[in-house]
Amino acid sequence: MNIVYIIIDTLRADHLSCYGYFRKTSPNIDRLAEDGILFLNNYSEFPYTLPSFTSHITGICGIGTGIVTNAWRKLNERHIVLDDKIPTLAEILFHKGYVTISVDNMVNFGYHPKWFVRGYQYHINLRPRPPYTNDDMLYDDIVKNTDMVLAEEINYHVLKMLEIYGDKKFFLFVHYWDPHTPYNMPEEYSDKFFDKYYYDPPIARVLDKTEYIPGWGRAVDLTGKRKDFVRQYDCEIYYVDFHIGRVIDKLKEMDVYDDTLIIITSDHGEVMFEHHQAMSKEKIEFGHGLLYNELLHVPLILKMPNQEYRGRKIKSFTQTIDIFPTILEVAGVKDKYIVDGISLLNLIRGEEKEIRDMVVGTYVSKNFTARSLTTREWKYIIYNPFDIELYNREKDPFELYNLADEEKEIASKLNEMIENIVNKYTSKWNKIDPLKIPELLNWRLGEETAWKVKPTGERPDK
Repeated sequence: MNIVYIIIDTLRADHLSCYGYFRKTSPNIDRLAEDGILFLNNYSEFPYTLPSFTSHITGICGIGTGIVTNAWRKLNERHIVLDDKIPTLAEILFHKGYVTISVDNMVNFGYHPKWFVRGYQYHINLRPRPPYTNDDMLYDDIVKNTDMVLAEEINYHVLKMLEIYGDKKFFLFVHYWDPHTPYNMPEEYSDKFFDKYYYDPPIARVLDKTEYIPGWGRAVDLTGKRKDFVRQYDCEIYYVDFHIGRVIDKLKEMDVYDDTLIIITSDHGEVMFEHHQAMSKEKIEFGHGLLYNELLHVPLILKMPNQEYRGRKIKSFTQTIDIFPTILEVAGVKDKYIVDGISLLNLIRGEEKEIRDMVVGTYVSKNFTARSLTTREWKYIIYNPFDIELYNREKDPFELYNLADEEKEIASKLNEMIENIVNKYTSKWNKIDPLKIPELLNWRLGEETAWKVKPTGERPDK
């Protein structure tokens, strides 16, 4: 059996047509979903890249890895390092006889985090970052050499590696940056979706009868410029979907598609204009950060070998840390590893209806920290430790009406549940909660940290 593990950066689940989006943004991902299993309620713990990817490749939550934030500049790098004793997926599969290949440039982050290359016999780092002399140049170099890389540049290497090693038992890890900003797709893709849906999308009515466009925001807030931003995001999805289609076609052409486990997911989503007021304190209107559903609800599609269980749709809560143990079980790896993820095979087989009744989110910025808890009925967010938000997900699925003042008893119960989860994981991993390590949160030497001070209300996107 071969394994192809694809993570599409910054991809919301609700902007894929296989998840019910009204634009046909993802025809190739859709056809893979028809051959596979679609997980309808899959969540990331983090709304940003580095900690999310770390959990993907270890199956461990942020408390266990200690990685809960991005490390862009000189962000106390010694506190954001994965313990070498924690095995990565590639290391395990290499020792089980797989040819391990990565097409990914995460090692270009601020201090070259080595765990993103551990276990790979062949690691292709697109556009290696040049030396830097100061923080500003470092930031510019990272952006230029990470999220500006196009899907076609990635596929150039992906397709070549398949040609070379496609006759071996291989594990191929692929990281596409599209649809992350900047929206720099080729021109022939950037003029998609100029149709009636661009001007007249489906409209829902929220609790106060306000017109609301799912996946976009309140209709009254959607200026022409903002609508075009959403359109460009959708064009980026269509663009990366085309290149995923080329990979699928290559696997079929090589006659290895049937013998390949394919996983498609994301590290986090993107705020459009649902909560742009919360973002505007940083003078931005979109981005990723915070813990709303548009950031944490990400797609998950598993295409099993020989298309087993094809067409199934799973409603149970799942998290991206569950992918790690699932891959190992499908691959027949019998060794036991300490992880926080739960294999999804019992769900897929129909032997269990639920493996989780809640999912957790974690956020760290230079201004404050936050955690969230999502259940079937409620979404609770606590900004450490002063402000809270509470949403009734059944009546308010877009998380627009904060009920924290009206439902204090429920908020208190959910807060206790979060504390119990944190205590469970700190005990399991014998670690301090990383959100309580002041050095981790001190983004710039001499600045106050979220750990020390009451939040100002400023909520950055990174």
